[in-house]
Amino acid sequence: MSLLLIGSSRRTLTPLWTCSSCRRRVSKLATAGTARPTYKLPESPARTRFAPSPTGYLHLGSLRTALFSYLLAKSTNGSFLLRIEDTDQPRTVADAETRIKEDLKWAGLHWDEGPDVGGAYGPYKQSERLDIYRDHAAKLLDTGRAYRCFCARERRNLGDGLHASPRVKAHDCNRVSKDTSNGRAAQGDPFVVRLKLPEYTQRYRDLVFGNVTSSKISPMDADPVLMKSDNWPTYHLACVVDDHLMGITHVIRGSEWIPSVPTHLNLYDAFGWQPPTFGHVGLLTDLKGQKLSKRNFDLDISAYRKMGVLPDALSNFVALLGWSHTRKMDTMDLQELAQNFSTKFTKGDTKVSFDKLWFLQRQHARRIITSAKTPDDIQSIIQPILATLKQRCSSWVTSENGTLADQEDRLLQILKSDAPNYENASDFVERHKYTFDGPSAKDLVAVESPITVLGHQCHLSNVPGEIKSEVSNSSIIKVVRQISAILTQDSSLSADEKRKRLRDHFSDIVQSTAAQNLEEINGVDNDELIVALKKSWAALLHKYVRWALVADRPGPDSASLMAALGPMETLKRFDLAEKVALGQLGSNEMADTEK
Repeated sequence: MSLLLIGSSRRTLTPLWTCSSCRRRVSKLATAGTARPTYKLPESPARTRFAPSPTGYLHLGSLRTALFSYLLAKSTNGSFLLRIEDTDQPRTVADAETRIKEDLKWAGLHWDEGPDVGGAYGPYKQSERLDIYRDHAAKLLDTGRAYRCFCARERRNLGDGLHASPRVKAHDCNRVSKDTSNGRAAQGDPFVVRLKLPEYTQRYRDLVFGNVTSSKISPMDADPVLMKSDNWPTYHLACVVDDHLMGITHVIRGSEWIPSVPTHLNLYDAFGWQPPTFGHVGLLTDLKGQKLSKRNFDLDISAYRKMGVLPDALSNFVALLGWSHTRKMDTMDLQELAQNFSTKFTKGDTKVSFDKLWFLQRQHARRIITSAKTPDDIQSIIQPILATLKQRCSSWVTSENGTLADQEDRLLQILKSDAPNYENASDFVERHKYTFDGPSAKDLVAVESPITVLGHQCHLSNVPGEIKSEVSNSSIIKVVRQISAILTQDSSLSADEKRKRLRDHFSDIVQSTAAQNLEEINGVDNDELIVALKKSWAALLHKYVRWALVADRPGPDSASLMAALGPMETLKRFDLAEKVALGQLGSNEMADTEK
């Protein structure tokens, strides 16, 4: 097994055994004495890649690797490549490649070269590059840097890991002469191709851990397999060959790959190639330090999409897992992340708190909603809401409620009036259920409201003693009818113009109603009294309108709500509320409104 030594030029290098299955030991590399990493971006454009294996779907950790690689490329005006590493055919999941590409596109990580877009260094799928790997394995055999291992499968597998059995040295085959090896291969004897490990150290600079040196090779270390007996390459050979031929300058990946670096460096040396710059970021854990799993929210990315998480919110959240920036605010879209990106990664593992995700979700939703000018600017939010409404068989999405364009336009108005509270489509639809489908008579009766249904009276609040506070429901309904009169006028007005017109009309009605009320009690016309009456009538009218339209549920202001509902739906709800307030519905009619 290889040793990794980490240290600076002023300290004695301290050996530390590492193993791909020992995350804690790997994470200790971060705390060992090391030359301080530099966080400066490369001066020349970086060529980075994300190289997933389609043996599973995209999760938070792999999305973070892709995101860091993408941001490094974009922050240096470089190129981001996608490469599908599908050499592990038995474990390949049928739809994994498609899902991975869909999730990357949804997150905004569009690749400059790769599947579906092409490029100068394709193909970008390893199963389509087998001849390339076989040619390069043959070159290593010719130069003596690799050899064929003809051991039986039982013995051969003992050398596949980092440890070789002390009784069975798989790499004894490297003593077989080239002629004998060629002859056995020609007659069809099964074999694997192994890299002949050198007996010297390899030193590299990691973007996260600083200077790292692999130890001198031990006789107990197995020579790694490059080509399997089925003539398919292993990850080590395919990865190194592809990174070189595709001109990759920087490789960012998880710290679980640190033990593979010595093998890769030896491969680069065997080919006479310059290795890329490596950066190994820590793993993601829950708050207890346990590796993320499905039980603690390590879902594949499509699950976050189904929950209504916005692409910018998830990318922003993932970027902050093990990366530091100098901005005062954490909220950043992809472009802002690229503008502020550096290689200041956290050493060691990162604990994940999902509270931060929902905070960023609200921040990004507010940004998107407030800046939107048309429904086309906000489809990432509107479409999940419409889908949720369809699932709930809402009348909002029926043809009787206007065209799709009408529905989207009115939905945008509701979103704008409630932007700070948006979290996801399901929550939004539930909070605004009466906005979308309107309250029934039973819902209206159940609300504790200023409209005292049984007594058919409501009350003005905070009025002077000489003013009678009780107002009959019929009186307030007469006032509300004045509001209704303007709803069908000037249908060509924009949403903003409609809201302004409604607010102005509302103010005029309050003014005239207060003046009439003062005249009815023969009150002296004075500013203080008229102001008090205007405030009381304005409050009562707003309460009545909210009760009539949405059963007093929180949401947009009255003018915004009426503009979003449209004149026909608003008048329909006013009509039902009027009958309830005046006690004009019998038990059968009450039941009918529930249907």
